Amino acid sequence: MKTKAVKIKVLAGDGNIASARGMAKRLATLGYRVKRIDRAERSDFALNTVYHAADHAATAEEIVKKLGGSTITMPLTWQSIFDLIIVTGRKP
Repeated sequence: MKTKAVKIKVLAGDGNIASARGMAKRLATLGYRVKRIDRAERSDFALNTVYHAADHAATAEEIVKKLGGSTITMPLTWQSIFDLIIVTGRKP
């Protein structure tokens, strides 16, 4: 799948919008285009989390490997216009 075709939203899950902006820049260097940056509804995410739509699990795993560190992947369990929602955590 082409990296630019994936719809990605990055959320600050650590309470600091700068972490979401930083993540968006990291993803851009990997060839992904982030469509939206915002704050998560809560700010107690411990780890970077890549939520993925059912047909984007492989892309999510690819991003997790590239980001490294304390990044995990989880399925999206709610409706979203985004293929991936990446939430920054307190432990990069």
